[in-house]
Amino acid sequence: MLEINTNGRTVEELREAYPFIQAMGEYMGSYPHYVEDQLYFAHHHNAPADATGCDRAGKVTRWGDIPRDQLRQELLTLVARRLTK
Repeated sequence: MLEINTNGRTVEELREAYPFIQAMGEYMGSYPHYVEDQLYFAHHHNAPADATGCDRAGKVTRWGDIPRDQLRQELLTLVARRLTK
């Protein structure tokens, strides 16, 4: 298991820091532990806030890299809902 120093940040704080990773996980129906791993990897590799995913090696995918306009809009909607709760 990979140990990642979160500098004391909670999973909820990481969800707020990387809202598009959380949104992509919700959109895809990912298991919570998978989304949490993505959040930890993003934090560890200093991914930008618009990251939609980050693997163990640090390869980051970003919202703007998504070729489908409809998917980008759906992710924006999910992020907006989360931010207005």
